[in-house]
Order: sequence, then C-alpha cells, then structure tokens
Amino acid sequence: MKHRTIFVPMLMPKLSDQAATHLIDILEQLLGIAQHHYGNQVHRSRRRQSRADLRLHTTTTPLFGDEPF
Repeated sequence: MKHRTIFVPMLMPKLSDQAATHLIDILEQLLGIAQHHYGNQVHRSRRRQSRADLRLHTTTTPLFGDEPF
C-alpha cells in the first residue's frame, strides 16, 4: 500500500531573518540525521517499489495468429 502525503496549509509565525536561518539550519540537521539513520531502509523500500512497478508495467498480452499487431 502506497501512502499518500497530504500537505495541510499551516500558518507559520513571522520570524526575524536570523531566527528563520536558525530554524532552517536545525531542520537541515534533523533531515541529515534521519537520512543517515534510515537511508538504507528507504533505499531498500524504493528499490522494492520500483521492481514492483516494473512488473506491473511489463505484462504482455498473448498474440493470436490473425492479429495484425
């Protein structure tokens, strides 16, 4: 089952330039930590999903002798 991501509009508070910079820095660090920790699992899952998608799209229909195509 593929999970769908839904983005919900959020009202973000106004921040100073410095506070916004710090927030983005913290979020980038958290993302890096998560990617380092879960990266192999994500890679395995995506590889499995792409193989499953390939199997769905590579099915062939049997041809009969009188079909022109």
